[in-house]
Amino acid sequence: MKCLIIAFLTFFVIFPVQANESYEFKLKALVRNGELDEAKRVLVKVKTDSELFNRIKGQILTKEEKYLEANKYLERAYVKSPKDQTLFIMAQNALKLGHPNDTIMFLNKVKKDSVPVRLMISQAYWDLNKKEKAFNVVFQKGFEDNELLEKQKYNFLIKGSKLKMLFRQISMFLEQHPDKVEPALFATALLKEKDLFLSEKLFDLAIAKSPKSALLLKERGAFELEIERPKVASSYFVRAAHLNKEYSYEASVTKLLLGEHFEALYHAFNIKDPLKRLKQKFFIYLDQERFEEIITLKEQLARLNMFSDEKITYAFLYSAYKANDLTTFNSVFSSYQVKSQLSKVMKLKGLLEKCSQDTELECVFS
Repeated sequence: MKCLIIAFLTFFVIFPVQANESYEFKLKALVRNGELDEAKRVLVKVKTDSELFNRIKGQILTKEEKYLEANKYLERAYVKSPKDQTLFIMAQNALKLGHPNDTIMFLNKVKKDSVPVRLMISQAYWDLNKKEKAFNVVFQKGFEDNELLEKQKYNFLIKGSKLKMLFRQISMFLEQHPDKVEPALFATALLKEKDLFLSEKLFDLAIAKSPKSALLLKERGAFELEIERPKVASSYFVRAAHLNKEYSYEASVTKLLLGEHFEALYHAFNIKDPLKRLKQKFFIYLDQERFEEIITLKEQLARLNMFSDEKITYAFLYSAYKANDLTTFNSVFSSYQVKSQLSKVMKLKGLLEKCSQDTELECVFS
């Protein structure tokens, strides 16, 4: 009898806990995946006065950007079971509501120091115009190798016009971590909005410290294109492509832009993406007026569905016309549409059909 009572009590004490754990796992997954309506349907099965209900309800409301209401539920959850994660979400919501003091209050209760905590508390101090405190938080020792924290440092240094310190900080960081160039790129992008000349100098510094970073060289090429220096951009893209073939497309495009077809074709053959590789070869041949070779690309173009691009279809039909290939012209014309250039295509078609019947001068020298 005693064993039966123990078993009976065990069933009603342990089973709800297991069910609760099962609900928690499912609810967390639903909220994480943004399936909020389904999460709400499952949540009605959980007791409304439980920590789980209030925590998940708060997370759902947070996802719905109802931050004030969300924090009411999260505070109830925290009272029942103090968790750093709950405090962190409440702090995020307070920051989004424009309540940095509340953010600091919540984060000061968090037991474990972390990069996300430092990022948020430093932002809260910055929003309160307590800039020195914001600097102290991000420069405090503990996470020196973290790229997110490094970006926050650069963000504050640029906003605070501490540009000498910015250059010094980036130099020190890249000397220790030459492969971690994302923070430096972040800084150059921010600085570009403020001072184009200094942004260029910062790029120079970063490349001097990390000369083998293909990503850094590629971004410098993009920077040079933006300020309309394609020749300089090309040199950086080529250097990037030699280090990493992922950037062969950029190198090929700029070489074509400069009319350097041999180099453009060399880099085009190294492009990994078959669609980009074929498209680049197509436009290089077109620029070189190698019309017969363009025609040989027909099957590849069709296989990769590139004739869905009217610009390519028209250029191909023009190439078939220049190559005096009526069969290929008619084959592509009958299979694909060129609405925007239809009048031009019809004119080419008429001329080509006429030329197939005689040898007038306009046909020979088309």
